[in-house]
Amino acid sequence: MKRIALYLDYDTADGGTYQYEATVLSALARYNQKKFEVIAFAVGRKWKKKCDELGIECISVKSIGLTSEEMKRYGIIQLLFPKISSKCLMKYTEFGKKLKKYKINLLFIPIQDMYLGYDIRTIRVCHDLNYRYESFPELSKQKFERNLSVYATLRETTVVLTDSKLGNKQFRESYHPKKTKVISLPFIAPIRIGEGELNKKELELIEKKVPKRFLFYPAQMWKHKNHVNLIKAINIAREGNKDIALVLAGASRNASKDITDTIKKYGLQDKVICLGVVSDQLIDYLYKNAVAMIMPSYHGPTNLPPLEAMSLGCPVAVSNRYAMPEQVGDAGLLFDPDSPEEIANCIEQFWNNEALRQRLIANGKARMSKWTEKEFAEKLCKIISKID
Repeated sequence: MKRIALYLDYDTADGGTYQYEATVLSALARYNQKKFEVIAFAVGRKWKKKCDELGIECISVKSIGLTSEEMKRYGIIQLLFPKISSKCLMKYTEFGKKLKKYKINLLFIPIQDMYLGYDIRTIRVCHDLNYRYESFPELSKQKFERNLSVYATLRETTVVLTDSKLGNKQFRESYHPKKTKVISLPFIAPIRIGEGELNKKELELIEKKVPKRFLFYPAQMWKHKNHVNLIKAINIAREGNKDIALVLAGASRNASKDITDTIKKYGLQDKVICLGVVSDQLIDYLYKNAVAMIMPSYHGPTNLPPLEAMSLGCPVAVSNRYAMPEQVGDAGLLFDPDSPEEIANCIEQFWNNEALRQRLIANGKARMSKWTEKEFAEKLCKIISKID
């Protein structure tokens, strides 16, 4: 029976990357000991409880992710001497030794980060190539190292999973893989969606902070997430609807000061509520109670929040960039993320038109029923079964 090592590293504060790891873990657990055997190679103890719940053996390992400087040093060596380098990684590193010890046939790394290539069949992911297509500092500052990481590991990469047809096309155009298969496996809503409820204390606390009617945007405060234009749109929309409010959830990042300054500039301190990092249960509560989820991100091709929202009956408006229109289809409104006026127009439609909200909610639920955890797991299993 094929033995798969699933590498797990990120934490809940890391947003979509963590959610995708959890999704893959749950999907593989459906076929564990049936089609193949899964062993989690997890960094730290945070994944052990989840693995125990799913009946998957969990082995503690050190992170194999590389810093920019490490990638520059070791990536060039691997690029120039791929066979020798990959074999040395298997023979001399702790991670490589564990792959051999547990007789792993296939390594699955569900994180798009900078790694070296081990001498083993490997599945990697490419969630986006925004460091090639966008100029935001947090995306482009590691462009050289990230490109190097891909080129240096293509030889050992058997399959690359992308989130969409556009993502597939972008990867092929960018890296021209010869032997590596590039396969589209669209995201699904995170497995934890709808699980658990807020306790009484949390509910009382949040009801004091959050108004009865509000818009919601869950995103780490990176510049490419485009919070500033959303706040400008709130200010425009409030000219005709003074009760419009926005709730933000996500870790503080390089746009935090700009966001705070913009809120103060328009005097929206009482109307834009920043909650920071919150629990999964609170995220779900906010989706369920929001008038709509507004996502002005420049990031793509697709994203997880629209799927979360549609799953929980929250209508969405998203950027018209990349494959976002394809992802939401007839279940959401679209706008130019560079235009606060267009964003404001979507906000006003949601705020004033309940019939529109209900139609998009119904369309969203119908859309989500066509691509579920079951279908995701089945397609992933088929992909794995075709790897010799």
